[in-house]
Amino acid sequence: MSAMRWTTSITGMRVCLLPFCAVIAMCGGCASSRHAHIQVVEMKEVQSMHFVGEIHGFSGWYGVFAARGHANARAEALGQAADLGATHVVLEPQVPHYGGTEVHGKAYKSAP
Repeated sequence: MSAMRWTTSITGMRVCLLPFCAVIAMCGGCASSRHAHIQVVEMKEVQSMHFVGEIHGFSGWYGVFAARGHANARAEALGQAADLGATHVVLEPQVPHYGGTEVHGKAYKSAP
């Protein structure tokens, strides 16, 4: 392969990946306002609250991208809590594994 042809294919690849990267970057905060009112607390703080359900979030990002993966999985879990009408959540300790990042927890609603 000549140097000119290789440079052209790399340039074309950059142009193709640019919109994809922009979409990925925008999706990071898509649901943040939906769960802004939910507080992440310790178990002792929800003793008198009503349990509304278990929540789970998953992201395919892991390894060197684990921070982004955790943020995405946490946002998904908090979005589920918002759908349940929760006001507080207790998140379980994160256990890293190969293939993705997960967040699990329990959702609670404070008394009116």
